[in-house]
Amino acid sequence: MKIVLLVAFSIILGGITLSAYGDSVEEMHGLAFEFMREGNFDGAVQLYSKILDVDKKDENALLNRAVAFAQIGDTASSLSDFSKVLENNPNNLFALKGKATVLADFDCKSYDECGPLEALHLFETAMEIKPNDEEIKMKRDYVLSLVREFDVHDTNGDYIVNIQLITRDNNGTLVSIIENSGTDIFPSKILDEFLDKKETSAINFKKEIVNIGQDKYIKWHYEAVESEENRKFFGSIIFEEVISTKTPEGENLKIKIELLRAITPAQNVDYGDTTLQIVEIFKRI
Repeated sequence: MKIVLLVAFSIILGGITLSAYGDSVEEMHGLAFEFMREGNFDGAVQLYSKILDVDKKDENALLNRAVAFAQIGDTASSLSDFSKVLENNPNNLFALKGKATVLADFDCKSYDECGPLEALHLFETAMEIKPNDEEIKMKRDYVLSLVREFDVHDTNGDYIVNIQLITRDNNGTLVSIIENSGTDIFPSKILDEFLDKKETSAINFKKEIVNIGQDKYIKWHYEAVESEENRKFFGSIIFEEVISTKTPEGENLKIKIELLRAITPAQNVDYGDTTLQIVEIFKRI
């Protein structure tokens, strides 16, 4: 059953300045506030637009008008107002949450046109600003269920993944050297955190900033050794993370996220074989 994303937009009163329309901006804010409370969102849009004619950077008017636009279904105008606030104040939590909430209802057509992915990144930014906010985390976790993995080649160079597997038998004789061919990736800070944690569990861990052409990337490099206890057949490498969250009703919920799936040439390994896994992942910054 699909979880319902509960959204509670707040409304904000503005300051005092004289307007060109005879009323003070404070009075227009007060009246627009009442319109919002009464559900007269068209009237609120008109009043906030008058306020913004006087001061186009009035943050409270932009935020409240964005909410009003969203309520009447004008998502393009709502996103525009939230974006204007974020241009001047990138850490405005209300704008981050509001814009993300609107984008979460969009379809995910491609990596470049995916409302839920944009919403995820905005909620992740909000969580960095206020990490202990349970409401933000719940909404972030909901959006996780709307985002799918993307082929690395479709990320326009935002991600590069190189994985090499070097397998030797129990005598140390080289059995195979294979590399990932196709790779799907879940582009989120959860993947970043998964890779960061490898510092304590893998060998030769290194995280650094590197240049590739004109772009800067975060590069994670680590190695892991796996000794086989049984004979098995495999053709992929999967990174997974389990997120503990709650439903809007307060029930505990666990979400398993497949962060990366790398397809490799099919391979048989036997008891006693040892495989060195060398992982390098790049993320453009």
